[in-house]
Amino acid sequence: MALFYTIEEFMQRTLGGNSLQTWGIAILVVVLAFMLGRMSHFVLTRVVLRLTAHTRTAIDDKLIGRTARPFSFAVMFGGAHFALKLVVLPLGAVKVVGGLILIALALTAAIILVRVVDVLFEELAEPWALSHSPPVNVQVIHIARVTTKIVTGTVVMVTVLQRAGFDVWSVITGLGIGGVAVALAAQQTLGNLFGSLQVMTDQPFRVGDWIRVDQHFGRVQHIGLRSTRIVTTAGQTFVVPNKHIAEATIENVVASQGQVREFFLAMPYEASAEQLQQACDLVVEILAETPGIHPEFLAQVWSFAEWSVQIRVIYRVPDLAGFSPVAHAVNLAIIRKFSAAGLRFAYPTRTVHIVSASGTDAVVQVVPHSGRNVGQIQP
Repeated sequence: MALFYTIEEFMQRTLGGNSLQTWGIAILVVVLAFMLGRMSHFVLTRVVLRLTAHTRTAIDDKLIGRTARPFSFAVMFGGAHFALKLVVLPLGAVKVVGGLILIALALTAAIILVRVVDVLFEELAEPWALSHSPPVNVQVIHIARVTTKIVTGTVVMVTVLQRAGFDVWSVITGLGIGGVAVALAAQQTLGNLFGSLQVMTDQPFRVGDWIRVDQHFGRVQHIGLRSTRIVTTAGQTFVVPNKHIAEATIENVVASQGQVREFFLAMPYEASAEQLQQACDLVVEILAETPGIHPEFLAQVWSFAEWSVQIRVIYRVPDLAGFSPVAHAVNLAIIRKFSAAGLRFAYPTRTVHIVSASGTDAVVQVVPHSGRNVGQIQP
């Protein structure tokens, strides 16, 4: 009995404003919380995860696998928060230690919910987008996924801290002026962000489409929040800001079912109508014989230019990868067949009438590119 009273008296001794018994209980709570957190992680990863491996869906496996560790930390932080309430500490120490524990608890809760949202989007939203008819742009799902994670984490942290006594809204209000300054400094970034949202909602093109933006033509490799990457047929990569894409005129070659080529053949004015018709027939024959060209094409006398008669040629290549070889083959075939038929192309020439002081005149044809006289006719 004397020993019992001695131990009881010893435990009633005070240290830092709390009895040794209170300190012992608080330490025991922290140790038990740590052990319980470790045990929960072991049970979730070694027992529950093995059971969920036999289910038909992978959602439960990923949910447990990604939230087991932060859940164990949440148990530990919860035990530390409970132990803090058992002891009496100076007001400043309670605010500092309790605030740190609550911040850690809020971060842990936010991480858990963000990972849950991440798994739900990965296992439910993205497969639905791919199987939907017509398919939903995966980039839109990605934007929604990131936005939902940010909003979820922010709401959880603000809610936990607000309920814990932190005046979060006053801090947010105080940042208002600074937020305006940051917004003004980030106009380009915000413009690119809204441009990406416009691209992903209007969907003028998708990843994998062949598009032309200004002088850039290539395949869309990636659509990001700030820019879009386009890879040309030569292997060059162009990074175009989404703000510029939202304001530019975009030609989607895939949407038009192939790339259309339009060009003009310059024939001399000395050519007869029969020769011009022969030139059109030869081009039609070449287009019909060249593999890889869509059967709808045309070659016709189109206009009268300053120094030539223009023959307009239009054809379409459905296979974008074979567009360059097809254009090469068509160009060579035109040169060969025109040469064999005795047809020649027009050169940029200008006829100048010169009248001398004596009243005689002469006609001179000048080639602007070379600057030399190619012909002179005296009256």
